[in-house]
Amino acid sequence: MTTPREHEHLRSLVVDLRESEVIAEVTRLLEAGDTPERILESCQQGMAIVGELYEQSRYYIAGLIMAGKIMQELSEMLEPHFQQRFHGEASGKVLMATVQGDIHYIGKNLVKTLLKCHGFTVRDLGEDVSPQDILNAVLEFKPDVIGLSALLTACFDPLRDTIAHLRTNLPPDVKLPPIMIGGGATDDVVRQYVRADHWAADAISGVAICKKIVANP
Repeated sequence: MTTPREHEHLRSLVVDLRESEVIAEVTRLLEAGDTPERILESCQQGMAIVGELYEQSRYYIAGLIMAGKIMQELSEMLEPHFQQRFHGEASGKVLMATVQGDIHYIGKNLVKTLLKCHGFTVRDLGEDVSPQDILNAVLEFKPDVIGLSALLTACFDPLRDTIAHLRTNLPPDVKLPPIMIGGGATDDVVRQYVRADHWAADAISGVAICKKIVANP
C-alpha cells in the first residue's frame, strides 16, 4: 500500500515539471498496486498548483506547455488501467470544448479519456471554440451532457457568454442538455455566475456527474 508521503512526492514532481521522474514514479506506484484514480488525483493537484503559479506569473507559457506534455503522457499511461477497471456500463454522448479565448486542454482531455473508458461517446471540439460553433455541434451531435472548460479567470465571462448563447439561440423544440463546467480556477461560485448546471472539481468527479445525468435523464 502506498503512502500519503509518496503522493505528496508525486505532486511535487509535477509542480517542478520533472517529466521523466513523474513517469518513473507513476510506473512505480502502479507496480506497487496503487489505483489509477489516486495517481490521477495527485497529479491533478500538482497541475492545479502549476496553474496558480502561472496566474502569479511565477511560471510562463513554456511551463504550461511542459505540464501539458506531462499530463498527456500520464493519461496515455493510465488509460489501459482505467479500461481494465471499468466495463463501459454507462453510455451516453458528451460534447466537450474549451471556451473562446482559452487554449488549455489538459483537464478536458483527461475527462475525455475517462469518459471513453466508461463507455461514453465523446465529441471534443478542441480549444478556443466560439459559442456559435458549440451551438451548431449541440444541434448536430445531440449530446446528453455539454462539458465546457475554462482554466483562466479571464475566461469566466466568455464561459458565461457561451452558456447564455446556448440558452438564447436553441430552437424552441430543442431541449438544452445539462451543462457541466470545469477548469483550474472554477468552483461552485463560478458555476452560479455562468449559470451552468454542474461543476466538476476534477476529472473523476466529472465522469461521476455525467454518469448520474445519463442514469437520471
